This record gives sequence, C-alpha cells and structure tokens, in this order.
Amino acid sequence: MDERQQEMRGEDARRILDAPLYKEAYVAVEQRIVSELRLRDTPKERKDYLITVLVGLTEARKYLEQVLTTGTIAAMEIERKRTLRERVVEPLRKFGGDWRF
Repeated sequence: MDERQQEMRGEDARRILDAPLYKEAYVAVEQRIVSELRLRDTPKERKDYLITVLVGLTEARKYLEQVLTTGTIAAMEIERKRTLRERVVEPLRKFGGDWRF
C-alpha cells in the first residue's frame, strides 16, 4: 500500500472515530457490557464472553486509531517529499527547461 492510500485510509479512520454516531455506539455498547459484568448474578461463562467482547470492541477501536496514526505519518511524509521536490525543482525551473522528477 502506498503512502497516498495510507493517507486516505487514515482520513477514513478519522471520520469514523470522530463520527457522533460511532462515539455514541461505542460508549453505549461499552457501558452495557461493563454494567452486566458488575452484576453479581452474571454466570462465569457469560462474564468470560463479555470480557472477550469488550476486548474485541477495544481492539477494533485500537485498529482504527492505528490506521489513523499510520495515515497521519504518511501524510507528513508526502508533504516532506513534496516540499523537498519543490526545493530542488523550482530553482532548476528558473534556469529554464522542463524539469520532471
């Protein structure tokens, strides 16, 4: 996957993580799981299942956050390369010619 694709995926992840509906859903599901885990009469098997679901929920969010971070780094690298290219090519264009890199 190239840097542009990583940047786009990062932007998608940011939109998801920042979406009010996603935030609402995440909090609601997390609270429901934690509430049930706190009940004394919840069977051990059910608690084990809920812990697994809670870990999965957290891992899904971490994955989106990692995609966001990777996309941010890719965007910074794209900008760094573009800036470097401009620093090299623009002075050459002043001397004439069609410099392509």
